[in-house]
Amino acid sequence: WELNREGERQVLRVQLLKPARESEQFTLRLRADGPDHTRGAATVRIPYVDVTDAIRHTGQIGIRRSALLDVRTRLRDGLQRIGRDAETEQRLSAGTPDESPLGVRSYQSYSFVSIPYSLTLQVEPVVGSLRAEARTILRLAERERRIESRIEVQARKRPVHRLDLRIPAGFDIDTVTAPGTFEWVLDDARPEAPRLVLHFAAGLEGAIPVLLTGVLPGVDTDRPMELPHFEVEGAEENTGTFAVQTDPGFDVLASDLDGVEPVLLRQVQAWLNAEQRALTRLALGYRAPGYRGALRLVTKAPQVTAYSLTNVRITDRTIAETMLLNFSIRQAGIRRLRFRMPAYLRDARIRVPLLREKHV
Repeated sequence: WELNREGERQVLRVQLLKPARESEQFTLRLRADGPDHTRGAATVRIPYVDVTDAIRHTGQIGIRRSALLDVRTRLRDGLQRIGRDAETEQRLSAGTPDESPLGVRSYQSYSFVSIPYSLTLQVEPVVGSLRAEARTILRLAERERRIESRIEVQARKRPVHRLDLRIPAGFDIDTVTAPGTFEWVLDDARPEAPRLVLHFAAGLEGAIPVLLTGVLPGVDTDRPMELPHFEVEGAEENTGTFAVQTDPGFDVLASDLDGVEPVLLRQVQAWLNAEQRALTRLALGYRAPGYRGALRLVTKAPQVTAYSLTNVRITDRTIAETMLLNFSIRQAGIRRLRFRMPAYLRDARIRVPLLREKHV
């Protein structure tokens, strides 16, 4: 075969090895450069193939599009809309999915009984939208500061193959969990603003939950800790809530809040289990990523109350005295109890649950 240009058209001539009888079938695979989508919507005209000296021209046209392109029919003349073209019907009858692994989807199918015909399409990239909501548990203790953050990304109109998440500086990641097959890498070219980059093997749409766990650097109970920042780059909205948890012996004070405010604890209880609810001391919420604030651990002062019961038993031979001291400890725990007793009870037996040592 050979291809020649005659005027504005190209002519393909096919030389057969033997004379054709009754019918002959040819398969042509044609390609054309696509339009420049960076300038917005583009117009695509569907060409037709003219067989010289043919008495009748009939056929079908099946149009498929990428999931990343929005296609609309602008002009149609000499074509009849049909449900599916012959190739699609054959593929479905064989059990092959209509959508290819590359994400190419069926758009429309037409039939024609003569040429020329006209079919003009408007093609433009699909503009996707991302919205992110973070639910972060911040566990503060004397020796460690742990984070468990669940960031749910809503991807609409366009599949997502990559997510860029800004994470706190110095955040030591333990685990990263996301749907499907994925890989992640930490981009710390800028140590003050590191990024976690997730690459998905297949494009994801709808709800994309990403779970991060790790440890924040530096533990100093005398200095306030800045609120950690999590942000999905390119998202139209970045909202979230913090559930701040501490040991029973501590309380949390928030200060210098800007763009973030305290919320009712019941607003975070829906996504906390019973144990986490008991340890949560503070809840904070934000509507935009440019928030800031500080948290400080404060040791609770225990409130201790006590009462005593004394029983003295006198017999002919002995005088036995039994004293019950009942302590009620609230707000914070204590590790040592001190009380005074008469000198004659110096050698008395003392029984206390979970006693480690005693000094008289």
